[in-house]
This record gives sequence, structure tokens and C-alpha cells, in this order.
Amino acid sequence: MDFEQDQIDLLNLVFSKFDKSGKGKVATRHLGQVLEEIGQTLSHSEVAEMMKEVDKDNRGYFDLPTFLSALINMTNRKQVEEAFKAVFDEFDRDGSGYISTSEFRKAMKRMGEKISKKEAEDFVRAADESGDGKVSFDEFVKTMANKM
Repeated sequence: MDFEQDQIDLLNLVFSKFDKSGKGKVATRHLGQVLEEIGQTLSHSEVAEMMKEVDKDNRGYFDLPTFLSALINMTNRKQVEEAFKAVFDEFDRDGSGYISTSEFRKAMKRMGEKISKKEAEDFVRAADESGDGKVSFDEFVKTMANKM
């Protein structure tokens, strides 16, 4: 992700607004507010995850380069997740939030890959961590990430 000049200007402006001491540091506890100011709405867990990234040594603050790096990583993660979701949705044709053996086999056929019922069952069995006989989005992502 590359930032445009107007985005950099906004980030600098927002960062300096929260840099109360003028020393190029913002208190980690203000990360959520900084993100909101630049139009990033994250869940509490996403903010907590990003806090760990910007303040790895628990200093209680972060600087602008560290923040930009974390912002790029977050954006890249979201793009990867969106790509996985699009692929998952191609398999989950009924929109149930799960991929069944039948859906997996049909999706592979649509992609030009003829697989046997047993091969589809083997994939689902290998990916299905919960043992419910179907593959959830999280299980799908873990399986695909392990194959990369």
C-alpha cells in the first residue's frame, strides 16, 4: 500500500493532534481514536491486535513510522481476508457459511478440476477442525494458508 500525499498530510495532522508532548509519540491508549480520526473503524479486538503491533515492547506509546507500518499490515491483512472470503463464497454457493463435501466437489468442477467424492470428503475431513462435517470460513483460511 502506498500513501498519496493528501493521505500522508492527514496522517501527520491527526498524529500531531494526539502527540501531546510534541516528541513524535502518541500514547498507545489513543490508538483507537487515531484510527477513527483517519476513518478506520475497527472492532475492539482489531484495535487490541494493532496495539500489540505498534507497542511491541510495552513502552506505552508509538511513533508515526511504527503506526504507518502497522496500518499497512492491517490493510494488507484485510485485503487478503477479502480475497479469501471471495474464494470461500465461490465454494459456499448456498450462503450457509460452510462448505459441504458436495459444494466443494461442485466448485472444483466449475474450476475445471474433476475430483472424486472421496477426494472431496478427504479435503473436508482434513480442513474440518470442529468435526461437524463441513468447513467454516476460519477452517478454510487455515487450510489454504497452510497450503501456501
